Amino acid sequence: MSLEETIRRLADKQAIVDLNHRLCHLLDSFELDRMVREVFAEDASDDHGEGPVFGRAAILAWYEDSTANVASVSHNICNAIVEVDGDHATMRSNVITWAWMRSSAERGPLRPADYGLSLRYVDQLTRYPQGWLIDSRVLMSNVSKMGTASIIAVGELPQTQKGIHALARKQPPAVSAR
Repeated sequence: MSLEETIRRLADKQAIVDLNHRLCHLLDSFELDRMVREVFAEDASDDHGEGPVFGRAAILAWYEDSTANVASVSHNICNAIVEVDGDHATMRSNVITWAWMRSSAERGPLRPADYGLSLRYVDQLTRYPQGWLIDSRVLMSNVSKMGTASIIAVGELPQTQKGIHALARKQPPAVSAR
């Protein structure tokens, strides 16, 4: 691989990781419309456990509904692995999320989080004229040797977080040497 090809591949990988960070920043800032426009392709899909929703309008509606009872949230991305193949890429990353619900707001600004989760994203991306965008995002449970879903959770997950509850009932990804 030439130096130019190496630099291009590194720049692509960084742009894709930055896109994931932008998604989390905009989501945590509740700039949902901007998040969907800047991060997802027009006909993208997003599956947070209950099955995919398709298109920017449906993705926006899903995020609006899933954050309706959230007062504050923090998505933290780590262990991002990006595989680029020309104008297409796959990114696998871990996400650790802390959430504070509206129902606990009376406990003040320094209250502990209502719940925290550790899960994984698997994203399919394409390089469009405006840059890299997510075509497909799937939230998955962690890999488990036990053959059951492994969602690391702290606190009490509200029943309104239906996607995570559905995800907990799904078969987890198989353990792989990858």
